[in-house]
Amino acid sequence: QALADADWRWLLLAAGAFGLAIVIGCLRWRVALHACGLQLPFWLTLRASFAGQFFNVLFFGPAGGDIAKAALYARRGPHALHELLASSVMDRGFSVGGSVILGALTLGLMLQSPVLAELDYAGLVPGRVFWLALALLLLAFAVASRLGLWRWPFLRRLGKVLRGGGQSLAQRPLTALAGCLLGAAGQLLMSGVMALGLVALSGPNPRWLDLLWAFPLINSIAAMPLTVGGAGLREGLGLVILGHFGVSAPEVVAAGLITLAVYLGWAACGGLIV
Repeated sequence: QALADADWRWLLLAAGAFGLAIVIGCLRWRVALHACGLQLPFWLTLRASFAGQFFNVLFFGPAGGDIAKAALYARRGPHALHELLASSVMDRGFSVGGSVILGALTLGLMLQSPVLAELDYAGLVPGRVFWLALALLLLAFAVASRLGLWRWPFLRRLGKVLRGGGQSLAQRPLTALAGCLLGAAGQLLMSGVMALGLVALSGPNPRWLDLLWAFPLINSIAAMPLTVGGAGLREGLGLVILGHFGVSAPEVVAAGLITLAVYLGWAACGGLIV
């Protein structure tokens, strides 16, 4: 019933916001390409960015999607796989920088929100999950070092391009800042898809202004490579966080399904482009 009563105009706006986020991701990747000394036509990077959305769904997140995108366009373009992978790694670095900026903005909104006193931090941020993820990351680095992966010729070439890109950005800090700001803008638009879905379901409501901080938090956790398009994880987080502040369960689940539909819809467009 919640989905049947949704306002299609807000749904179109949600879909447009995600499409614009992909375009912004293309601009961010171009900053990384230029830093690595690589030149690709704008239309090709735009096409690759939409194709990357398809690979993100296929490989459970942007990490696997970036590898697939780089492998495909290394065969079609003038640059080698290690060069495109290096630009993708730098692009993910810009994305992390954008996450830091957006996280600071989210924290500021949270501190200004009148619902802050109701927030159960212990229930929303399980410390054991964080420490487990950190331990697994350190274990992966230890295994890679033990096996001598860093000495592989491919990884050495990859590191050489990355070092060159890092030195280029060190000489042009405003370029690095631009990449991070583009990362923050893209993530903000993707976070807004679920918010716009809620508006489509129940109309504009002042309570959304007090909960704006929640949507980037939900989006960042749902982006982890655990499910297809964050399905299930997004809805579960929404029920825990938004449901805690009076948003009904049907609205939360319906908004999550709208977000998933937008995500998969653009992935289908990317699949056609591939």
